Amino acid sequence: MAALDEQLMGWAMMPLPTRPPAKPKKPAAPARKPGSTSKKPRPPGAAGTRDRSLHQSINQQEEHLKELTAEIAEAQKTYQQVQAGLPDLPSLEKEYYELQEKVNALMQFLAQRRNDVLVLEDLKKQREKLKGEKEALTGQLAQLKLLERAFGKDGIPALLIEQALPEIESDANEILDRFLMATCR
Repeated sequence: MAALDEQLMGWAMMPLPTRPPAKPKKPAAPARKPGSTSKKPRPPGAAGTRDRSLHQSINQQEEHLKELTAEIAEAQKTYQQVQAGLPDLPSLEKEYYELQEKVNALMQFLAQRRNDVLVLEDLKKQREKLKGEKEALTGQLAQLKLLERAFGKDGIPALLIEQALPEIESDANEILDRFLMATCR
């Protein structure tokens, strides 16, 4: 937009074209002697030709000026149309800054989410580690419960007693038989 303003101002400030260069002048006549009154006579119609040439040059310059004025008016009209079609700069700047704030907020949100992902990955690793420890402890607990049952009242001692029961029974019967015989005598 600024370039168009400068171009239009350049056209408005442009100097009007100058007259075509004058024909080379003839060498000056020798200086007259004082008191001499003789003038060279001009050919008839020479002054009229020069006047016509000047009027013609002025007319051409005026036509050229009208053309330039028309071009400037057309350029200004085009400039105004282009400028009218352009959006409002302050509202665009406001919208830009609002969008920039949204982008910044989203970038911050994204950074927080990335941090959350890193934390979750660490927690997942800890969970897997704890899960492995839990499985090891569960296996150890199962072994301890088996040992508890084995050494409990229904475990190995009960089996030993059960296996030894017939022998104990026979020993007890033998002792009772002796006792009864000893009392009967």
